[in-house]
Amino acid sequence: MKEETISEQGIPSETSAAANNAESNCEVAANATVTPGIPELLAPAGDFDCLLAALDAGADAVYLGTEDFNARRNAQNFSLDSLKEACDLAHLAGKRIYLTLNTAILQRELDDAVELARQAWLAGVDALIVQDIGLLARLMHDVPQLELHASTQMNLHSSVGVEYVHSLGVKRVTLARELGLDELAAIARTGVELEVFAHGALCLCYSGQCLMSSLIGRRSANRGLCAQPCRLPWSLIDTSTGKHLPTDGEHLLSTADLCTIDILPKLIEIGIASLKIEGRMKSAAYVATVTKIYREALDSCKAELASEFVGSSEDRKELLAEAFSRGFTTAYLEGDRSNSMMSFKRPNNRGVQVGRVASLENGLVGIDLSRRIVRGDTLEFWTSRGRCVVVVNELMDSHDHAAGISAPAGTAAESRVYLRIPQPLSKGDRVFRVKNSEIYSEAEIYAGTALFAGNRGLVNVDAHVEMRLGQPLLVRFSTIGTESSAADAVDTTSSASTDNTEAAASVSAAKAVAANVTAEAEGPLVEAARTKALTADEVREQIGRVGGTPFSIRNWDITLDPNVGMGYSALHKTRTQALAALEDALLAPYHSRRLSKMPQRVSLAPARKGSLQIAALVRTIAGAQAAAAAGAELIYLHTLKFEADENTGRLDAQAIPKGRLKKLPIIPVLPAICHDRDEAMVMEHVTANEPVQVNNLAQFSLAISCGAIVETGPSLGVYNSAALDFLATTGATRAWISPELSLADIRLLGQAAPLPLALTIFGRQELMVTEHCLLMAQGPCNQNCQSCARRKAPRLLEDRKGYRFPVRTDDFGRSHVYNSIELDLTAAFPEIVTCGISLALVDCTLLTTKQISEEVARAVRARNLAVSGKGQLSKRADTTTGHLFRGIL
Repeated sequence: MKEETISEQGIPSETSAAANNAESNCEVAANATVTPGIPELLAPAGDFDCLLAALDAGADAVYLGTEDFNARRNAQNFSLDSLKEACDLAHLAGKRIYLTLNTAILQRELDDAVELARQAWLAGVDALIVQDIGLLARLMHDVPQLELHASTQMNLHSSVGVEYVHSLGVKRVTLARELGLDELAAIARTGVELEVFAHGALCLCYSGQCLMSSLIGRRSANRGLCAQPCRLPWSLIDTSTGKHLPTDGEHLLSTADLCTIDILPKLIEIGIASLKIEGRMKSAAYVATVTKIYREALDSCKAELASEFVGSSEDRKELLAEAFSRGFTTAYLEGDRSNSMMSFKRPNNRGVQVGRVASLENGLVGIDLSRRIVRGDTLEFWTSRGRCVVVVNELMDSHDHAAGISAPAGTAAESRVYLRIPQPLSKGDRVFRVKNSEIYSEAEIYAGTALFAGNRGLVNVDAHVEMRLGQPLLVRFSTIGTESSAADAVDTTSSASTDNTEAAASVSAAKAVAANVTAEAEGPLVEAARTKALTADEVREQIGRVGGTPFSIRNWDITLDPNVGMGYSALHKTRTQALAALEDALLAPYHSRRLSKMPQRVSLAPARKGSLQIAALVRTIAGAQAAAAAGAELIYLHTLKFEADENTGRLDAQAIPKGRLKKLPIIPVLPAICHDRDEAMVMEHVTANEPVQVNNLAQFSLAISCGAIVETGPSLGVYNSAALDFLATTGATRAWISPELSLADIRLLGQAAPLPLALTIFGRQELMVTEHCLLMAQGPCNQNCQSCARRKAPRLLEDRKGYRFPVRTDDFGRSHVYNSIELDLTAAFPEIVTCGISLALVDCTLLTTKQISEEVARAVRARNLAVSGKGQLSKRADTTTGHLFRGIL
């Protein structure tokens, strides 16, 4: 007999028919990788099943969090041990893992957060997503080998802001959701790597600026515990009449879900580096379905099949809606800030309509179907009395109980089906499917043990087996090279040097598995068969038993001498050793990481505190005059107009009255939101050698470069000493601490702060700023915001409990929501004067001139009593002390 050499392509072993079907359904998605010009597809993972679902469905990278310091603390999340396992699995498949450290970090947590980042890098994460500017500064100093991404929580929405954080060392910026395609294109021209949200829930408020959940119930959105009050019922009140205004639904703050499946080519053309799917609180089925659909759509773009892509987008949107939908919108991306981006009637999953109630007979409900339904589906009936939810356990094909028989497991569209439903319904009631059991069943193949059953792994390999008489059994596995943009060069040897520097190891790790990597193992000597000779099919069957591993064998090359024999256990052992060697080779760059000693930090000298001053924040020069006459020692003036035709009083000689006000510093307050198109108008208020309060990082950069005397406002919230150190070394002269800090938190910062600290002690605290104008809830408008008649009569939002929250819309068309209860810390002045605060602010934004005079005078009196030790004023009734004594969760 001649030597038998068999080379076979794509013959899997030990694969069931079901696994084969599942494999064929998602093979393209699983093998798809990022190429130049095609953005990375970034999927969420709230637990390990979601991670597996994301990787197998075609994600190029996955973002996830640990138990602490991430913006989804209520997800199951990952421990450090499971994080390492997640990183290893992703890296074997040539994917990347990004860890979210995207919350505000309190002073007492700062060292723990840095240590978590160090351990995460050691575990293998490819990048960290960060919100807190103090943590960002510490990580750049303490863990310089880390790749850092700026979270959307950093409120970056302009070219200057993106360039500024990039200059600090940030590689990628996750942009605010409120940007249009034209704005994205302009920012992309900076050359900075950009990430945008492509699908999922939209926050109504600008990310990083929402205090509603925090101040209502201590659950801070900046700390990963948002209670989503925006999804609850609200009503709108006109203060001029006191009446509730008619609205098209009661969920006035609830947005529809973002879906960019129709505009992917535009995002690709702009040069977006990463498309992000929202959903770390969603199920593995949701992650699998959405990731797979976007993978297929991106692959269509990659193949330049534009006509096919456009023609099938509606089908894809229907599948996306079946996974979860509050209705879909592209919202701000296509310039839509109208009510069409909202979901006033439904704050949760609405699913897809599948039919209407057609008959009610013999205890059965007849439904005329527009879509096929199957057993296990969850249906929701929209009735005049509300909604009722039913799980389909039995389908009937007749309304006659006696003659009726069970219908097949599924029914066709354009047919009538009968269900037993005890709730009262009416003819014409709409029927929606809110859970598609087929989608969930299909999605199960992406998660749990099903993924690694048989020959269904994440890592495709070629197998080479040599069995020559008198020579050791040789089993060799080679990865099938990819074109990942995350890795443009690799070390293709089966071992890695352990004496690389940390930086070199990090670079090598980022480039691993993009090309072929090979590893092999030798077994016992091959002998002549004593009884039955081995066949190529038997070798393939035994070597191919890779179930339970991350590997899938796609191609075989078997060289087999005639009449050779060997025990199956030897084949299994050698295969296992070869796969272990391949795994070691693929992960060597990551496993060779070593933590270096923490560099020493130099403490900055504490700032001189001076006496505690009283300041007032006002909207107009008339308000400034009232505050000055009442004893304010510093005036802050809004540069935004909050009412139509309001005169804020530009800082010129004619606008500023004479008297005491003329002798006081008047500091312009820049808004927290300033797009590229707003920059020129906003920056008119910045002058060299003059004071200004900035409220985002772009303004900070511009004002410093202009030579202004810069202080950072509360919207840039300081939570820790690292943030203070950063601001002090980059040019700030005063810092406003976050309204989320408790007295104990403030004490930790105040005693050795390198900057003077300021704190708001009275007024309505801003809870939200939204690009969508909330006044539109009473009906569409022409969006001519500067002359809008609705702005002349202030509106109130009323919640379920009857609390009323003032709403103001500025001349940029952005709405500002304020707390229903005023903050009053004047009774706490004895504590405040001892904790390092040098400036206390009375926020007069919503006060009349008379009220300004009263509250500023009261604050001055309370300060004087506290400083002299002669007592304190009582807290006003029906006010709150915010987080000063209770803190945040």
